[in-house]
Amino acid sequence: MELRICPKCQRAFFIRKHSSYVECSVCGFVLRDDDFNK
Repeated sequence: MELRICPKCQRAFFIRKHSSYVECSVCGFVLRDDDFNK
């Protein structure tokens, strides 16, 4: 698992891989996978 910082709540969380998006396990904010591949 990878650790990410949520841009919405600024909390670190371990990503759970979905098809094309990642959901913050703290606040539920959804990030597109494309945002991480830049």
